[in-house]
Amino acid sequence: MARPDQSAKQRRLAATAALAERRLRKAELARFASFLPLFYRWTAPEDVCALTAENLFGAAHAIWRLGRMRRPGEPAIRVYNPTAGGDAWASPHTVVEIVNDDMPFLVDSVTAGLERRGCRVRLVIHPILSVARSPGGAARR
Repeated sequence: MARPDQSAKQRRLAATAALAERRLRKAELARFASFLPLFYRWTAPEDVCALTAENLFGAAHAIWRLGRMRRPGEPAIRVYNPTAGGDAWASPHTVVEIVNDDMPFLVDSVTAGLERRGCRVRLVIHPILSVARSPGGAARR
C-alpha cells in the first residue's frame, strides 16, 4: 500500500473541516476553521491519514479550547486519556497538551523527559501560532 501524500492529507482535513461545520456553532466555527489547517500544517500525511476525521477534529478542538484563555508566561497543560463519551474523541494513548509562549527546545525537553520515564511518544504535533490576546488572556482570533 502506498504511503499517503499531501493530497490524501488534504482530503482527510477537508473531511475534518466538514465535521467541524456540523458540530460547532457558527460563532465558534469561524475561529476554529482558521485554526484547523494551521494546527496540522507540519504533521506528516501518514500521521494525519492514520486518524479518523472524528479524532482529528477532537484532538484539534480539545487543544484549541485549552488555549483560548491563557495569560502570557503561564502555560496551559492538560494530560488525559480521551474517550468518545467524555471528550467527543478517543485515543488508546495518554495525550499531553501544552499551550504556552514560544520556548526554544520545550518540545524536545518534554519528549526527552517522557522517554526517560519509560513513556513512548507516538506522535508530536507542534504548531507555532501567533495569537493575539486580550489583557486578561483571552484569544482574539
